[in-house]
Amino acid sequence: MKQTIIRKDKLLIKGLTGDGAKTGELWGAFTELYDQRPFGKADEHGYEIRYWDGEQPVPAGRDVHVGFLAETAGETEGFSVLILPASEYVVFDVLVADGYDSGDAAME
Repeated sequence: MKQTIIRKDKLLIKGLTGDGAKTGELWGAFTELYDQRPFGKADEHGYEIRYWDGEQPVPAGRDVHVGFLAETAGETEGFSVLILPASEYVVFDVLVADGYDSGDAAME
């Protein structure tokens, strides 16, 4: 698994939030909805943001956000926008052909 630390300006990730144990299904629902209601993308990458703070559990069923980097935060019916502040981020390139949880230990 390749990991990189990057510096990014504010990111607008437009997509769907759901259960991290059902990430593949969430991506499927996102793709289907995006095909019906496309919005302007800022690049060609898919983004998957997972929530945890190490001590406090996140709300059940709302521990991952999947989507595309949006050009604007404007509303698109059915989608929510996760705004990430300008910061340094670690990026993991994961090959899902090995299973969606195949890189979890390395990311942890």
